[in-house]
Amino acid sequence: MSATAFSIVLPVGNQAEFIADILFQFSVAICELPEPGELIAVVNGSTDGSLAICEHAACELPSLRVLHSTRAGWGHAVKLGLGAASGEILCYTNSARTQPADLLRCLSDYREHPESLVKARRQQRDSLLRSAGSRLYAAECRLLMGLPVGDINGTPKVFGQAVLEQMELRERGDLIDLEVLLACRRHGAPALPARALPP
Repeated sequence: MSATAFSIVLPVGNQAEFIADILFQFSVAICELPEPGELIAVVNGSTDGSLAICEHAACELPSLRVLHSTRAGWGHAVKLGLGAASGEILCYTNSARTQPADLLRCLSDYREHPESLVKARRQQRDSLLRSAGSRLYAAECRLLMGLPVGDINGTPKVFGQAVLEQMELRERGDLIDLEVLLACRRHGAPALPARALPP
C-alpha cells in the first residue's frame, strides 16, 4: 500500500472569496479518515487571488498541495491533479459544490466496491434548463455509447490508481467526465449506481 492512501483533486478557478474555507473544511474532513491522504488544489487560469490564498493555506494544512497552471479548463485541471496524485485511491470533485460529508460517503462507498468507479448524482440542478440539459446529455450517452449513468458530470468521482495508469486522458474541457467514465468501463471499473447528493 502506498504511504498515501488517497488523493483528492480540487480544481480551483476564480474562487478567492471562499476557497480558503473550502480547503480548511476538506482538510478537517480527511483527517477523520484512518488512512493518510492528500488534498491537491489545482489553481488553473485564475485571475484573482486564488493562487496566493491556496499557497498560504498549504503552509497551514499539512495534507494540502498546490499546483498552478495558467491554462484554464476543467479537464486540464483534473488531468494535472490526477497526474500528480500519489494515492492508491483517486478522487476529483467540484470544490464549489461538494460538501466534505458527501466526499467522505463516496470514499466509503469506494472502499466497499474497489472494483468500480463511484460517482455522485445531484438530486436537482440549480435551474430547470440545466437539469433538462443534464438529462438529455445522459440520455444521449446511454443511447450512443451504452453508458447507463445519470448526471455524467456529477462529482465526486472516485476510482483506483491502477485504472488511471491504463487511461490516456486527452480532454481539456468539460467532456473529461465522460472520458473518465468510458475509460473506467473499458478497463473493468464500471460506474456504480450514483449516490444522490443535494443540489
